[in-house]
This record gives sequence, C-alpha cells and structure tokens, in this order.
Amino acid sequence: RVDSDGLKFNADTAAANALSDYEKGSWTPTLTIGGTVGYGTREGSYTKVGNLVNINFAISINSISSLSSTVGISGFPFTVRGDSTADSSPIQFGIVRSLATDYPNLRGYLGAGGTASSLSVQATNAGHTGLPGTAITASTILYGSVVYNST
Repeated sequence: RVDSDGLKFNADTAAANALSDYEKGSWTPTLTIGGTVGYGTREGSYTKVGNLVNINFAISINSISSLSSTVGISGFPFTVRGDSTADSSPIQFGIVRSLATDYPNLRGYLGAGGTASSLSVQATNAGHTGLPGTAITASTILYGSVVYNST
C-alpha cells in the first residue's frame, strides 16, 4: 500500500516503517592525495533504499606526478549519518593492483558525517597508518564497495 508516508508492506501502518526513498545512479570517485593523478577509469554506481546506500567504484591510474600525503577517496554521493549509532563503514576491496609496496592489509572506511574515506595500511599485530601517496603508481587499480547509512 502506498500513502503519503511512502510504500508500506503487509498490514504495517507506521510512518517510520514506510519506504519513501529509492534511487540508483552514478558518481565519480576521486583520490584525495597531494600531487597530480591522471585517471584511466574513474567510475562509481550506487543504489539507495531509504537511508541505506550501497556503493561500488572502479579507479585506475594512468599517470602520476609529485605524490605526497596520505590517500583517501572522495565524492561519495551521500553524507554518512553522523549520530552516535553511525559506526564507521568499512570499504571492501575486490581488486587492488600495482601499489609501489605490497600492502596485504589495505583498509578503508567512511567516517560519520562525511562524504570521503581514509585509506590505511596495517602491519600484523600493529596499529594502522595512512596509505602513503608514494604507494600509488601509474598503473594502480582500486575496485571496491561499501554499504553505509546516510543522513
């Protein structure tokens, strides 16, 4: 049944349970890094149902110049919910190729209240540090996905 609150299933009449938002689209992921990066591929897609967002992205690099700082990904299409129930949302990497150094524990997450991620590396039994910009090469490939709650 559909009413002014949205789509409601079965005999549910509560406005809080109504599905009032569904959207599919594309977005453009960008590496946040000091220096210059040329992209071969920079594509993203999303599906948003209510406040739950499922994101996929593909980034391939074809040129670099003077890279510095640490690496992140920005441009996510919806802001991560910023209240105390919004835990950091981990990025799952499907493909990571051609980093300058082998980082078997590459991690990423979207923090509460933002539209950008941080990428980090973690040694076994050690803390994590930001993925250094010098790890990106002119043939780096990053494919991944993340699911998060939006505002």
